[in-house]
Parts: sequence; C-alpha cells; structure tokens
Amino acid sequence: MLETCHIPVLLRLLCITSRGAFSVMEERIQNDRFHFQAETQRRDARKQRDREREREVEDKVNVALAAVSALIWGSTSVNWEPARLRIPIWIIIIRLLQGTAPVSLPHNSLHHSAGKKDPRVVLLAEP
Repeated sequence: MLETCHIPVLLRLLCITSRGAFSVMEERIQNDRFHFQAETQRRDARKQRDREREREVEDKVNVALAAVSALIWGSTSVNWEPARLRIPIWIIIIRLLQGTAPVSLPHNSLHHSAGKKDPRVVLLAEP
C-alpha cells in the first residue's frame, strides 16, 4: 500500500503530468490553427492570382479582337494586299500573339460604326 507521505508527491506528479499534457494539446491546437490560417491565405492568394491571370487573358483577347476589328474596319478603303495594309497594325497583332504589345484598351471598345475606327481604342505601338 501507499504510504501517506507518497500521496502528496503522487498528486504533484499527476498535476505536472496533466499540465504537460494540457500544454501539449494546446500547442497542437495552436499549430492546427496556424496551419489552417496559412492554408487559407495560400488558397486566397492562389485565387487572386487566378483572377488576375483571367483578367490578363481577357484583356489580351479583347485587344486582339480590337486590333483585328480596327484592321478590318479601318482599312476598308485600302487595298487588301498585305504590303498596302497598315504595318503598325500587323506589328501590333504579332506583338499581341507574342504577348509583348504595350496596349491600353478600355472595356467595351469593340463596338464600331460601319467603316469607322473606334476612337476609344488606343494602341500604343511604334510603327
């Protein structure tokens, strides 16, 4: 049997052990929270990057459509031989395909009146 002098020692040991177990569990909970928050931040950042990429692709498609539309609508009075077409537009289309065209394009700028260039389309390419 246990002697009465060992009971306080055992109780103290039990308290220390339970405190240690509690602090270990608390640390695990904090680590889980930290990892959850980090994963949430990574997921949010990934979603943001995906949205930005989608916007970039959408802008490039809009610019390409505007360039082709400007080529069609802007050169109705010009002979359709490639040598007679406006060279800067061809350069812009090539740069667009390469992804290197510096272009500023407002949204909804693809609406043209027949035979006229859209003045809202601003193409910033050197001839």
